[in-house]
Amino acid sequence: MDSLAIASIMPHLTPRERVEVDRLLLTRPMRCRVFRGDNALALTLREEFILSGPAETGKTIACLTLLDRIARAHPGAQLSIVRKVQSDLEATVLQTYRDKILGKASDVHAFGGSHAEWFAYPNGSRVWVGGLDNPGKTLSSERDAVYVNQCEELSISDWETLTTRTTGRAGHVPLAFTCGDCNPRGSKHWILERAKAGGLRLLHSYHRDNPTLFDSAGNITPQGEITLARLGALTGLRKKRLHEGLWVQAEGMIYADWDPAVHVRSSDVGNFPALAIAADDGYTNPAALLWVGIDVDGRLHVLAEWYETQKIHSEIAAAALSMRFRFGRRPQVVVVDAAAAGLVGAMQSVGLPAIGHKGRVLDSINLVADLLKVRGDGRPRLTVDPGCNHFISEIEDYTWGSGSKEAPATGQADHAMTAIYYLAHYLYAPHDGEETRVGYAPAEITDKY
Repeated sequence: MDSLAIASIMPHLTPRERVEVDRLLLTRPMRCRVFRGDNALALTLREEFILSGPAETGKTIACLTLLDRIARAHPGAQLSIVRKVQSDLEATVLQTYRDKILGKASDVHAFGGSHAEWFAYPNGSRVWVGGLDNPGKTLSSERDAVYVNQCEELSISDWETLTTRTTGRAGHVPLAFTCGDCNPRGSKHWILERAKAGGLRLLHSYHRDNPTLFDSAGNITPQGEITLARLGALTGLRKKRLHEGLWVQAEGMIYADWDPAVHVRSSDVGNFPALAIAADDGYTNPAALLWVGIDVDGRLHVLAEWYETQKIHSEIAAAALSMRFRFGRRPQVVVVDAAAAGLVGAMQSVGLPAIGHKGRVLDSINLVADLLKVRGDGRPRLTVDPGCNHFISEIEDYTWGSGSKEAPATGQADHAMTAIYYLAHYLYAPHDGEETRVGYAPAEITDKY
């Protein structure tokens, strides 16, 4: 029975029957491709899930096959392939989609010139293509399914935004859903936290699941020997994540004294006589807000975070103000990048005591490193609430640039880190001929600000 005939009977089935027919359609053999382990399980799921694993395990092939099968089984289906940055799609996942899923003699046609905007199927289904940096038509309306490549690049806000596009209102499949694949990252990444909370199903893919690397008897193939030799030659963090598939923090990280057992703990806002907000501006890249308590001994504790993309200054200021009502407290100071005059003004316009400040990055790194050290009283001077996943993920991944300890590596997520730099430098570093504003006895900050 072809897909048009199946579509004609679907409206006459009960919801449970439609789901069962859909499951059978998506798991029937197609194009003789072999799937194993959780790669095979992914083809049967119609719920929020992420397929995690090291490089070259077949994760992307499995997710693209699922999308292709949905498109063929459900005429008119509206689907999306998404990545954090649109320009990263063409030479990676779209090449795999064209070459290994559709093939040269495909009945699916791309539209949009050299950079495809969508793929049209003969039955009216469409697979849209885009990045979160340029959502456009990709996410302008409801989708029956969204597949995200390299989910580890996203923030939790990005992911939750995508889930609002798959609520079922598109109406071409029995159950709409958002799914994706990822390589492992830090031990406190939002993907792990969301899975622990039951918000998504986390699947695990292994090299033995890839039939080009291992045959059906479990023996490594010639291609497997080449691939695993290359992955095995990686070093440090990349080897642990891309070869071994481990969710671990960076080796050679800037903050070598960081220890989740020491620095991650819960604390109540009532323990802090002073409250500050640290802010990093952003739009395409995330804007970050940190609500930081300061105790009588000058210890800092990150109580909460806000981490969002595509927000204008008035929206960032409104988010900062909202925590005044959550904590029942007015911050004594809001420290913002001195270059972000518009954000400083937006904060001030809603009654927040915002100031622009910026210190030398290396000085700020050293200040934060000093705050993380455990003192003679057995306590560090910077701790963070367990719910601040972006802050924790960034500090665990934060590394020096190649061959240097003068500047952090470029291209890494550092928005929460940058925010804490502004605040730490403002509070503790002498500048403009002044003494340090707070030192380690900041009780007077409650009166001064």
